[in-house]
Amino acid sequence: MVKTIKTALLSIALLSGFAYAADECVEPASPTIPDREDMTESELITLVSEVKEFNTVNEAYRQCVGDRAEELSAVATPEQQELWVIQYNNSVDLEHTLAENLNSKIRAYKEKHK
Repeated sequence: MVKTIKTALLSIALLSGFAYAADECVEPASPTIPDREDMTESELITLVSEVKEFNTVNEAYRQCVGDRAEELSAVATPEQQELWVIQYNNSVDLEHTLAENLNSKIRAYKEKHK
């Protein structure tokens, strides 16, 4: 009975537009990787730290999106389910892009300081 009521309330909330994964899950702002090849060692160390911190927060965001999608799966529309998959995948893609860019900066630094 309680589960039925909860499902009904979630359905009403979804239909009303109040319960989306984004309502509960806040996408973190990604660090900016400078578009230059002459970064100093201290700038790189700071950037590595920022990327690591972002990855931790981004992983929590992905977990949140996954949890919300699972929690609301019985009452979510196919479009909402697709949005959650897109949000999840975009967060993974962003991490990969940041890693590639950061590694490029590190390689450039190492090449310059052989």
